[in-house]
Amino acid sequence: MKFSAKDRYAILDLLPIQSNLQDQIICQSIRKSLDLTPDFFSRIKLSQVQGGISASWELEDDMDVELNEIEKTFLKSCVQKNDTENKIHKDNLDICLKLKNL
Repeated sequence: MKFSAKDRYAILDLLPIQSNLQDQIICQSIRKSLDLTPDFFSRIKLSQVQGGISASWELEDDMDVELNEIEKTFLKSCVQKNDTENKIHKDNLDICLKLKNL
């Protein structure tokens, strides 16, 4: 599935910081698939600004990210959890809709 640089970064934000071992292994696999390396952050000129972040998303081409069924199911559950906790916002709405329909 093709994801933009902004989508890939937004997925990272949806993943839980703390969870059980099995979920963290799935998160690790997803992070590797997203290829969010220090070089990626340098290319998009990611920086913190007052109230959020700034990046030149257009400097990075869309990337085909291969996700297995377990990872897709996990990402859908992350979207559902964020929805239940009212954590969907304007910056992650597009990726949440995309992941919900995987």
